[in-house]
Amino acid sequence: MKTLPDLAQVKRRGCLQRGVPEADCESVAEHSHAVATYCLVSAPIWRTEAAEVALVHDLAEVVTGDVIPADGINAEQKRSREELAFEYLESVNPSITGLKAFLDDYRNKVIPAARLVHDVDKLQRLIRAAKYAQKYPHLDFGDFKEDVTATTTPTCRLPDSALSTYEERELTAGVPRWSWRRKRHPECLGRRET
Repeated sequence: MKTLPDLAQVKRRGCLQRGVPEADCESVAEHSHAVATYCLVSAPIWRTEAAEVALVHDLAEVVTGDVIPADGINAEQKRSREELAFEYLESVNPSITGLKAFLDDYRNKVIPAARLVHDVDKLQRLIRAAKYAQKYPHLDFGDFKEDVTATTTPTCRLPDSALSTYEERELTAGVPRWSWRRKRHPECLGRRET
């Protein structure tokens, strides 16, 4: 069995582009782990499915690198790159065969777990941006707030410590509160869909 490339070596380019030093920049592996962890504490019903989708949602980036809007790659081109990346990864290590189904769930947003991962993905980016903004006040992370306001499903339960600093509260001003606090949203109370 061959070893897969190390996702921990792939840095989040959106943060690098804003000026976060590479040594302090979050890796794609750290991001995926954080999203999966938030899903575990946020999903009252489908937490396992959400965590699985979260762990795989950026796995192709071990081959493609972290694609950001500034790259000028449209959704179809990104999808094609991800498909090729998974073909390669499965050829290197056949034990991951089948994981692409989680990526398909993520992209299609059909199951509630995948919709939750989309929202938590945005939420995690905002929380990370708030931490960077606190550490590097001269850098601009304001556009991350716009990303979170586009969420379509709630993150049902996020630890209260997520907005523990003044800077984090400032970055999230105007974001619907159900996205941030321990409140139940009607969609979270529904039955598990498969």
